[in-house]
Amino acid sequence: MTALGDRHSGDLGGQLSPGTPTVVSVHLSDNPTVSDQHTTWMLLNLLLRLEGVVDRVILVGWPVGLARRISPHFAEGTSFAAAATDLASHVGNVPLELEDRAGGVGMHFNIGPGPSIEHAWRVSGHGWQATLSTGEVPEPAGDTTLPFGPYAAACLASAEVFRTVRLPSERYTPVSSLNIDLWNSGVSTGVAPALDLAGVRLDFGLAGVGAVGVAALNTWWACDALTGLAVIADNDANGIDDTNLNRYVLFDDRHVGLPKAATACEIYGFGQLEIHPLDGPYEREQVAKWSPRVLLSAVDTNESRRDLQRAFAPGTAFGASTEGLRAELMVLGPAGEGPCLACHNKVLEGIPDEVTRRQVRVMTDTDLLELAAATQTSPDVLRHWAQTGACGLVNEAALGHLLTPESQQQLWSVGFVSVFAGLMLAGQTVKHALRVGMAPFGTSSRFQFRQPQAIGNGKPRAVQADPACAVCANEVHRDVWARHGSAAHASAGEPGSAEPRR
Repeated sequence: MTALGDRHSGDLGGQLSPGTPTVVSVHLSDNPTVSDQHTTWMLLNLLLRLEGVVDRVILVGWPVGLARRISPHFAEGTSFAAAATDLASHVGNVPLELEDRAGGVGMHFNIGPGPSIEHAWRVSGHGWQATLSTGEVPEPAGDTTLPFGPYAAACLASAEVFRTVRLPSERYTPVSSLNIDLWNSGVSTGVAPALDLAGVRLDFGLAGVGAVGVAALNTWWACDALTGLAVIADNDANGIDDTNLNRYVLFDDRHVGLPKAATACEIYGFGQLEIHPLDGPYEREQVAKWSPRVLLSAVDTNESRRDLQRAFAPGTAFGASTEGLRAELMVLGPAGEGPCLACHNKVLEGIPDEVTRRQVRVMTDTDLLELAAATQTSPDVLRHWAQTGACGLVNEAALGHLLTPESQQQLWSVGFVSVFAGLMLAGQTVKHALRVGMAPFGTSSRFQFRQPQAIGNGKPRAVQADPACAVCANEVHRDVWARHGSAAHASAGEPGSAEPRR
């Protein structure tokens, strides 16, 4: 049995300090909107999993009933306090306290818009927009139950707690005012729709029901009115284990040992969005390979990305992933120009190169010295190889022998990064169905939480195809991929109206 905080402990290659866990109070208004409830529930879900960072969570202002589709584990109208208490009892060891008012200890987050409050942040999500601010946050226009902005706001607040505790003081700049517009992070098309997406059809295949995939599923589920047909697949033979619980916002200790895809479908139910789970490789699904209009990759190894590209050559594909404190959305293609799922993702025999390098990047100085001695390589060379991947610097066969597959299970990860990556993936898929607001093809959108106020953070940037790609550099595969892309474009139809192909 591992501790809940093991996966987000460690110094992340010297970026983090040990820190002292803090008390966090979350203030919910007396009459919260649905958006406020979405924000509060996701924030509690993330904070209660931050063992070693959060000492305890205090929920202030809780005598309300859950609105529709706040949590798949509880029916509408369930006491918010009872639901939050149940969540805390099954997630980990961070205690939850219910109070009428909070004291002055720790960090304070007030949910929703309103005036500035001394020594506190306002956390507000509405529609596609999220705000974390120490100043006044104005009331948003219109009414919506969309989860995109609320979930993003919860990620920003959770990240602020983590940054406060774990970043060295000289590297920490508190967020004073940060606004995220998930709708216009790509091609700006004006004001985001205030609709709750009634009647919008999704048709996709999702590979990977881990932390990122679960977050995407949670987002689509919370949208309520989405329809369509999807297949979700996860090939982890171990299913849900205790190392997952620090970031899998759907699962808790009652689900350890169960398969990921089938369990997610059983909990969510989904309703109008028809989802078929497969606990095995996506390629083995009995539905026709070309049925989904969009292939979504939330897998976490380069080998899996390569195999998906080879098997499907998808006409439209989006991928989401995390590394350290960074979430990334890739919009793949077009063939011959933008990257495929396998591009820039070298696969070594045994452990994927990206995984191996990531393990070296997060090593402590002591572990790095031991690895350097074992591979007869200097620590500086190892660090350089881990950051750049430059060939010829390190005996990769020796590294592959020393860094066993079991060590892949201990890669550094934290909940708010995974949820944000899944949120970007879910949003891109919805915008693709609407045919507006999408990040352009052949781009990467990276949002890093180490310094979230950085200019341009999260904005798409062009990414070229890898000329040495093991898949799309092959002319035959590239031609097949191009034909699938042309077919996908020709059959796209009007926004939100695409019928699934059986």
